[in-house]
Amino acid sequence: MSTRLGDHVDVSIARLPAAPGPASARPVARPRLHLASPLLRRAIWFGSVGALSAAVQLALLTILVNSGFTVPAATIVAVHTSALLNFSLNYSVTWRDRFSHLSRPERRAWFLPLYIVFVLTTPTLWLKILGISLLGDRIGGSLVFSWMITEALGAALNFIGADRISFGAMSRVTSTAPHPGDLRVRLAGPARAAWQTMRPEQWVKNVFVLAAAPFAVASGAADRLLPLALAALAFCAASSSVYLVNDWLDRDRDRLHPTKRFRPIAAGTLSARLALALSVLLAAGAVTAGIAVQPELGLLIALYLGLSHAYSLKAKHVPVLDLLLVGGLYGLRVAAGFLVCGIDAATAWPWVVLATLLGIAVVTGKRRGEWRIQRHRQAVTRPVLQKYPPWALPRMYWMSALATVVAVIAAMWQLGPVALMAGAIVLTGFVRFWQAIERDDRDRHPHELLLADPSLCTLVAGFAGVLTILLLTN
Repeated sequence: MSTRLGDHVDVSIARLPAAPGPASARPVARPRLHLASPLLRRAIWFGSVGALSAAVQLALLTILVNSGFTVPAATIVAVHTSALLNFSLNYSVTWRDRFSHLSRPERRAWFLPLYIVFVLTTPTLWLKILGISLLGDRIGGSLVFSWMITEALGAALNFIGADRISFGAMSRVTSTAPHPGDLRVRLAGPARAAWQTMRPEQWVKNVFVLAAAPFAVASGAADRLLPLALAALAFCAASSSVYLVNDWLDRDRDRLHPTKRFRPIAAGTLSARLALALSVLLAAGAVTAGIAVQPELGLLIALYLGLSHAYSLKAKHVPVLDLLLVGGLYGLRVAAGFLVCGIDAATAWPWVVLATLLGIAVVTGKRRGEWRIQRHRQAVTRPVLQKYPPWALPRMYWMSALATVVAVIAAMWQLGPVALMAGAIVLTGFVRFWQAIERDDRDRHPHELLLADPSLCTLVAGFAGVLTILLLTN
């Protein structure tokens, strides 16, 4: 038999062959000392996992940078890969006691949500991403020195207990874990509501980022098309972040709107805390992705977020300023696309102005439709519309529409007489869009009006096709 003395020493008792003598003779105890105590085993395990994840992180970082990736992009991939490896090994082996209240099916179901919580609440992970991205090879002329500095700072943070933040967050998330049978159902409800609040149908606005694609191909910079697509995705994440905050701010007013009252936050199917947390995550991801593509793009995305939140908080209640700010965001998207493709400013600025004027015209038309519906239903759904006199929005629409036509002709003038034809197409499109606004009684978004009108779709597709062909052939 065996007994345990203390916590770290095992003493085994072996029975020796009975020696001649009295039957009452006791067996002789032969102690065996095992130094592999639980504390030592845990230290060896965590050290091995940490060394493995650090080796994978450094190897990936070096390989990606040598393959042509930018330092921020390589850092994001390497750090998240090593974090996933670290989390997977610890979650399956050493953290069982922390989640002992979960059954095996529940543990499998909670793996991805808990990994997301782990990534969001681990300070050392974000320290590594920011530290290596900012330091680069400025220290000692090698990326390895920057990596070593961030590793040392991360170890110091964990030593003072920074890792308890992620453990506490994961424990709180799983403290009320439902039965495995309805876990998927409970997670699907908030996930569906969050996806709806992110408004993926509005991502079509970010096609303005891709406006620089024909210019990139025509100038021999086709290799910038992939970074351009990543920039468009980053703007999609940034716009969804803004929509989450905007719906949270307007939740009381949306409950009075005939269609907006079904938005998840206004209807109560998405909690405000989850919406704001997701907004922060999307904003951080968008800026980080922008920096990974090009540092200046990260600044433009941060500017986009700042202007959008300024609109949600204050500017949308100020007449005229609300229209100008929304239009300026369209121009900012186009500017970001030209920046990523490396197009010179002299070529880019006419199209940035054109996009800004087009955005002002479109949003003014939408406000005109909302004003008409609000007056007909005698319900205040957008208070700023009460500050516009009846004649203001129609005049502003046609002024901005004519200014957009002039901008089209000016931007395409170098392509020859076809610029006049392009201006005529754009003017026809504005007339058709105005007719669609006046007929609409459901307060639909501009892209919904566009897709519902074959004539508008034909005009837009025709203009885009003619412009692309002209750019590629001249």
